[in-house]
This record gives sequence, C-alpha cells and structure tokens, in this order.
Amino acid sequence: GGGGVAGAVAEAEDPAAEAESLLMACPMDDMQRANFIAATEEIVDLPKKGKPTAEQLQRLKEQRELKAAVLHSVSVEARQILTRVVDLRKRAKKQSQRQSQRAQ
Repeated sequence: GGGGVAGAVAEAEDPAAEAESLLMACPMDDMQRANFIAATEEIVDLPKKGKPTAEQLQRLKEQRELKAAVLHSVSVEARQILTRVVDLRKRAKKQSQRQSQRAQ
C-alpha cells in the first residue's frame, strides 16, 4: 500500500505536470474545478514591477474572491490538494524563469 499523495514527492521533477494531475484527481465537482482554474490562471500582461491597471486589479480581486469561495466550498482533503497545486505552480514558474535566464 502506498502512503499519502502529499508526502510522497517532496521535490517534484515537473511541478507543472504534477499540479495538473493533482488538480484532475482532486475530489471536487466540475464547477469547482472550473472556478479554481479561472481563479488561478495567469492574468496576461500583468506588470512584474509597477502598478497593474484598474482592470487588472479588479481581475485580481475577483480571482482572490473566487479562489477563497472554492477553497471554502470543498472538503478539507480537496483544500489541501489545491493548496499544493498552487505551491507547485509557483515552483514551476520559478523553474521556467530560471531556465529562460540560463538560455540567454
């Protein structure tokens, strides 16, 4: 018998792929999953430094509220999985930034 999913892989080889598979396996309904995806997708043209536009700020606020609503509506287990998905995506983003810096 395998142990729990969360503790199995401390350092994911491919965090983006792991985040995807965790999200697909997460015990939640399609609506919750769709909302979570909408709440965590990247906002295009968001400035790294400097102030986002009013539109982007509104979008960020909506995403925060949507994400909070989803996390509030799912089970404890699902919430833990989704929190891990967010962490893995952050890690994937850092990795891809490192790789693109190396490529220059």
